[in-house]
Amino acid sequence: MNCDVVVVGAGPSGLSAARALGRKNLNVIVVDRKAFARDINIGIMEMLSLQPNKIDVTDEKIVFKESDFELNRKKAVRSEIYGFAAFSPCLNSLAMVSEFPTNFSVDYKYWIEKLEEEALQAGAKIFCRVEVTGLIFDKERVAGIKCVDEKGKEFAIRANITIGADGIRSKVSRFSGFKKERWGIHRIIGCRIKNFDIRLTKAGRGFNPVYHNMYLGSRFVGPNTLGISAYLGENEIYIINVIQTNDIYEKPEISPKDSLNKFILFLKNHPHCSEAYRKATREKKFCFLLPVDSPVAKPFEKSGVFLIGDAAFTIETQWTGAMAVATEASKSIFNVLNNERRTDEYFSEYEKWWARFVKNAKRQFDFTTFMHSLDDEELDEFMGLFEEEIKLEHLAGTDDEFGTPNEFIIRVNEKLSRTNPDEIKSPKIKMVVKMIQGQNG
Repeated sequence: MNCDVVVVGAGPSGLSAARALGRKNLNVIVVDRKAFARDINIGIMEMLSLQPNKIDVTDEKIVFKESDFELNRKKAVRSEIYGFAAFSPCLNSLAMVSEFPTNFSVDYKYWIEKLEEEALQAGAKIFCRVEVTGLIFDKERVAGIKCVDEKGKEFAIRANITIGADGIRSKVSRFSGFKKERWGIHRIIGCRIKNFDIRLTKAGRGFNPVYHNMYLGSRFVGPNTLGISAYLGENEIYIINVIQTNDIYEKPEISPKDSLNKFILFLKNHPHCSEAYRKATREKKFCFLLPVDSPVAKPFEKSGVFLIGDAAFTIETQWTGAMAVATEASKSIFNVLNNERRTDEYFSEYEKWWARFVKNAKRQFDFTTFMHSLDDEELDEFMGLFEEEIKLEHLAGTDDEFGTPNEFIIRVNEKLSRTNPDEIKSPKIKMVVKMIQGQNG
């Protein structure tokens, strides 16, 4: 087969690219190893992280301004979350509350199927149950992909541009020789809870039913581990433990299974939510390894290939980000194929736009690594510095591709810049505060 653009991966980013390029009358083919586009590994993607400067929300719909896409709000939204709070072992909290929902729990199947339908309407061809086995090279330029279908038949798709939208374990990235720095591994274990009656919970010290509730420390989950609970709507809640290690060979101090059981036991005994958890039905556990790699600073540096979505950096929990990347990349790809200007000029423009993702990704990674490095006593001291909740009224006008999480970090740094380091006991926290104040100075 021959086409203008072949997209590897039928997730939110790949389908958005196919949809955008198809609308520009390009011949686009999408391949994916899954049986159906909707069979996406959701992980924690059911929580849409909102960026109010990029999304308009009405009673009827959610409009994604950058990607010209919208969802029926009543069909898409299961529950709304108005902030998040991280708790230390003695239940000091580092919390953000918002005037608008910071997250929606969404029906991801409806989302993907609507994206798929619009990509097909735009003229894209989508082939599932297709495995990519290699790339076609024309000298040093990538000129398409080698594939095998579910029956074992091998075939090739030649294309002017190959888009790698095939996730964090991207074959396109690996086959084409992109280099990434491995920042670490997240071991993720969790379970969904059914028949959870949120009316049996109440807001209090250590729990709020309309928040993402996050817990750090050995009392809840164990060292280097973050425990999260969030209400999905429709009497369903999920709990997840994220254990951060430097690499796959580093053994956590507490096993993921024991860590999750410890966290569930805490929730069942915490007075503000114990009745609801004890009466609920626990579903089967799920677990997976999430490699945390550095962003690809130049997702187009290999000739003939372009990386978007998780193939360039893990942004799938911010679907708005994945779709925005695909839309912006599609503009560059279309212009390159039309040869209106020199190719490097378009890629240079995209690189400047993408650089914000790279910067914000490093900021988020540094912040989470710092939090995971603190022991119980240090966590109590650090979160004790934040007596008042951080209130988020809007994000309008902010140049932030990661939405509320990054805005939260900015506000935390503002508070630490006004903190007297001489009053801090922990040398580690004192060093970070001095570093922030030195940067601001």
